[in-house]
Amino acid sequence: MKEFARRATGSTRFTLSIKNFNEIEVLFPPLEEQQRIAQVLMLADDEIIKLKNELVLLKTQKKD
Repeated sequence: MKEFARRATGSTRFTLSIKNFNEIEVLFPPLEEQQRIAQVLMLADDEIIKLKNELVLLKTQKKD
């Protein structure tokens, strides 16, 4: 992010030229690590959905 900010120009609205954008190297973790991260995030998403559903059920029961 610092590299993007360093290369951006403008005073109110910053822009980044295509040339500068193409010169910035963005590093990504190895594919295996990306897959592990995705797995953890999917499990977290599943847990959030489960808890939201449980909350809806509890609110419904409270109204009855």
